[in-house]
Amino acid sequence: MKKIFILLLAVMITTTLTLCGYAATNPTTSKAAIEASKAMQTVKDKVNYLIGQAKSFYSSKKFQDVVNVSQYILTNLDKKSKQAQSLLERGKNQIAAMAQKKADEVKSKISGFKLGK
Repeated sequence: MKKIFILLLAVMITTTLTLCGYAATNPTTSKAAIEASKAMQTVKDKVNYLIGQAKSFYSSKKFQDVVNVSQYILTNLDKKSKQAQSLLERGKNQIAAMAQKKADEVKSKISGFKLGK
């Protein structure tokens, strides 16, 4: 009984530490990702990490974060990064498409509205 309790406690501690570590290495905003990259030693490591984060943000439909990270890479780390350029363009295109969709929705609502009656 005591061995099972100790084993269960060890599993719980390991799980907690793993989850805490995952949260620390998987930022949820572009600002957090950029800050995390500053602890890395080489520019290549920073760029690779941030490209990975930008791809993750894209998959999560966090397009403004994609744009922010990509712009940071191109402005501060690697002005010629093809991956950052591609992600920046894709992120901007998605934001533009979302804005257009909202504009179309508003137009539709306005056209359905009749003045004075």
